[in-house]
Amino acid sequence: MSLAVDTTKRNKKYIIVYSAVSILFLFLFGANIMRFYYMGAFDPVSTFFYAMIVWIIFLRCKPTYDVSVERKYLKIVKHTVFGTTKVFEIPYREIAGIFSYQPKLMRTIKFRYSYRLNSALDGRLLWTLAWRRQMDNGNEVNVRIYFKASKQVMAALSEKMPNRVDVPEDLVDLNMLVKEGVIVNKQKQVKEAEAQILGKSVEQLDAEEQAAQEREEKEDARESKKTAKKLDGTLLDTIGDLAACCDHVLAARGLPLHTYEEYCGFVGNGVMRLVERALPEELRTPETVAAVRADFVAYYTEHIDRFTRPYEGIPELLRELVQRGVRLAVASNKFQIGTEKLVRIYFPSIRFDAVFGQRPGVPLKPDPQVVREILADTDAESGAVLYAGDSGVDMDTARAAGVRSVGVTWGFRDRAELYEHGADHVVDRPGEILELL
Repeated sequence: MSLAVDTTKRNKKYIIVYSAVSILFLFLFGANIMRFYYMGAFDPVSTFFYAMIVWIIFLRCKPTYDVSVERKYLKIVKHTVFGTTKVFEIPYREIAGIFSYQPKLMRTIKFRYSYRLNSALDGRLLWTLAWRRQMDNGNEVNVRIYFKASKQVMAALSEKMPNRVDVPEDLVDLNMLVKEGVIVNKQKQVKEAEAQILGKSVEQLDAEEQAAQEREEKEDARESKKTAKKLDGTLLDTIGDLAACCDHVLAARGLPLHTYEEYCGFVGNGVMRLVERALPEELRTPETVAAVRADFVAYYTEHIDRFTRPYEGIPELLRELVQRGVRLAVASNKFQIGTEKLVRIYFPSIRFDAVFGQRPGVPLKPDPQVVREILADTDAESGAVLYAGDSGVDMDTARAAGVRSVGVTWGFRDRAELYEHGADHVVDRPGEILELL
């Protein structure tokens, strides 16, 4: 549950001004077009200029931003004029500091355009957030983003980071140097410099940090309930895309195809086992399986959402669990990129504390390592966790990890398999899971 939430505010004065200017330049643009149509006279420079002005105003007026203070991270969601959404989830430990934006020449030039949009029609104070971000390629870079937020949001951030909100830029630069590893093994000197910049004593800083830590521990204790869920066959009906993509790579090699029912028996143990089971027995060599798997992953990643849909009642269940303060995680044998993409496509508004698919060096389920990773990352007690899945593999995984298992009957396997593998509970509808909390 969010501690504080805010959204982009619209200043009526600015809206009126932007609207008037937009209408003016739209009129001038239209006049140029009409002059060309009736008189054959055309001024491409002015036409382009008028069109550009209208377009810029249009872009600046439309995007909105939602800023929310979550328990473990700061979340900024951008909604653009084209209906697209971009989400930034910034862990507090990676934030070097937040300070008020100072419009200097070079910084203005480097001002990120996307966050200028956020400021266009909002007269509140503009904040600069500096954080150490890990990119998709594994590299870490220093990032500064700009946002506006209510007093409630800033107050909640101050509780989370008592000495890193509304602080001098010098302190933010100092913290960033520490995060970069430029300053190492000099904790005492860093603490003293921080205290001097903030005008506080070292003892005050320590006390504030201790208080923030105690609040975090109390929040963890209140929200210790968690639910782990399987992706395929539990949250999403993915069998249509899995079957179609596997048939595609088989057909490209002139190999026999399979029925829907056959694919229901093939899935559940990762892509490698799916491909192996789909191949004729005489072709199940390591080299052939690896080559077909590579083709499948490439094609499936691009065609992952043609037939896939959430099971009936799943979106409502997830929203209700979030509303109740239940923390969610996904543990799947699907390859990691595919797992993350499906969660991003079908559950963009649902917060999952962990999304784990098949990764190098991590054994597949029923090995319990993936569940144990979730428990470690979320500080969850095994007795407070429900593991929902549709197969015997899931029930075996839950038992090996020491968590309660919930077998669901709407997936790819039947009720008998779930009981055979020791399901603690079996449910026929998503809403029944709420009764087990």
